[in-house]
Amino acid sequence: MRSHPLLPPIPSSTSSSHYFFPSPAEAHVYHPKPTLYNTASGGAIGAAFGTVVSAIKNATQQHDKGAIGVFTRTGSSITFFAALVGTYAAAEAITSNVRATEDPWNGAVGGCAAGFIAGIQRKSLPVAVGQCAFMGTVIGAYQTAGVDVSNS
Repeated sequence: MRSHPLLPPIPSSTSSSHYFFPSPAEAHVYHPKPTLYNTASGGAIGAAFGTVVSAIKNATQQHDKGAIGVFTRTGSSITFFAALVGTYAAAEAITSNVRATEDPWNGAVGGCAAGFIAGIQRKSLPVAVGQCAFMGTVIGAYQTAGVDVSNS
């Protein structure tokens, strides 16, 4: 059976993949990460966490704004965590897709990008570079030890 010229070829029925689970006998095939999906879901998870942090900050401070203070007084926590986690997810997925490999360097690049965002919030380039180095090293070492910190 012939496939369409714009679609990928149809695999033959005599495929060498007889294993349900990955086997050392099979060649590793890289599966691209959905960058936009990972970025959006990471940003949403970060925003949800930021909302919790903002609510805790709002509850522990004295003011006369009431519950709306979660968004008006301490709402910057929401955008900060959304940007932090979304940037990590985007940088990790882009690096993984460009290099077509799955290794700790992808997490290190994502951690560096997220750390840079954390440093920029302090309005200091030296802090941003330091946070980039710190977060990249920590997440890269964490993934080298065999723990996956991404949501994919």
